[in-house]
Amino acid sequence: MATTRIMPLHTGKGRTESQAVSDIIDYVANPQKTDNGRLVTGFACDSRVADAEFLLAKREYISTTGRVRGADDVLAYHVRQSFVPGEITPEEANRLGVEFAKRFTKGNHAFVVCTHIDKSHIHNHIIWNAVNVNCDRKFRNFWGSTRAVRRLNDTICVENGYSIVEDPKPHGKSYNKWLGDQAKPSHREQLRVMIDQALEQKPADFDGLLRLFASVLGESVGHYINRRRLYRASEKLIYSGQRIIDIAFDSGFESPEGFSRAFKAAFGVSPVDYRKAGIDSVLTAKKELYPEDVAHIANNISHSPEILSLEAMKIAGLRGKTTLSDNQLPGLWNQFIKLHKELLTSSGLGISVCETQQTTYTKNGDVSFSVLIGCPVDSFELLPQTMAFKTLNAGRYAVFTHRGALTNLLKTYQYIYGTWLQSTKEELDDREDFEIYEHDVLSMDDLNSEVKILIPIK
Repeated sequence: MATTRIMPLHTGKGRTESQAVSDIIDYVANPQKTDNGRLVTGFACDSRVADAEFLLAKREYISTTGRVRGADDVLAYHVRQSFVPGEITPEEANRLGVEFAKRFTKGNHAFVVCTHIDKSHIHNHIIWNAVNVNCDRKFRNFWGSTRAVRRLNDTICVENGYSIVEDPKPHGKSYNKWLGDQAKPSHREQLRVMIDQALEQKPADFDGLLRLFASVLGESVGHYINRRRLYRASEKLIYSGQRIIDIAFDSGFESPEGFSRAFKAAFGVSPVDYRKAGIDSVLTAKKELYPEDVAHIANNISHSPEILSLEAMKIAGLRGKTTLSDNQLPGLWNQFIKLHKELLTSSGLGISVCETQQTTYTKNGDVSFSVLIGCPVDSFELLPQTMAFKTLNAGRYAVFTHRGALTNLLKTYQYIYGTWLQSTKEELDDREDFEIYEHDVLSMDDLNSEVKILIPIK
């Protein structure tokens, strides 16, 4: 059995005491998670109105003792218990949760135990009132409470014949790892693999390893994990009907207030306003990074771009549509070379322009956009009318170099927009980005390919 530390419940900003207690009780007693409420047990309270009874006990406590605290007052305490899949029934899990709560609070505090069965592993949420049943004392969290929770938890497990986490260490297996191979690898597990991949790049020392990860992630490992879970939460806000409090807890936050603060810091708006706007922040979100990306980002991308000021450039070529999942560019280039090879040869440069004003983002994460491929020309006069024309405006550009197979080009763009753009002081300008091909491309898998990517900046 695994547990978390004791989590105190405060009022929080913008909520009344009643709302704060109701929110947490409503979440843990959710009928969809507790078999229509069958797996909810109350002690010294009616679980159906536990929030009201908790608040009445607090008012009685104030009346009896005269002690009043401010907004930092603790209303209740929350502990989570999780069990190995297949080892325990929901009813037995609920019984052990009740036993844990009674023994930990010595039967002096009202509590509810809610057993959730909506995940691959059965787990309990235990909420107990900060005020005791006599309304004359309050539970006080104490130094070492996490160890005390774990010790009692393990004792109950052993007494009832269930497994425990032997000799838990702060940097041991993640809980998903402990659950078994059926669980999806956590971000931390993926990062462990990334470290192995990074070490294969043979950094000179530990500082070199840190610099490598800084260039790949664009931030600390902890910040990367936090931004990933916030991005997943943002997807749920747009594409699911889940309540915000459910999304907060499912995303690993201990309270809706903590989730709201972190979300606003990352996206600039509250979760409520983000959901109302209904806009998925594609560019500013931190996309998931996979271990195999490390070598490509470390070796095949210029991490510090060259900043250039370019004059306006006339481009003539062919226009077409493509998506990230179904790349139509090779066919478009073949068609252009077949029809206008002399023009391309005389220019010496191939240009591919992503026409961002005609870009659409689909719900499944794909991107459809218009593209113009061709070459620079001095004038649009005397050119075939079947050709498409465009003038790229003058301005500043951040110039990146992509080396290697063009099948990895998307990873380079994800690094530029998801890592470099989030850490640089430069600001994206409202002009098209484009690619420059100075050499013939033999195939999409040609490891000797080299492409200049020009990102418009202010």
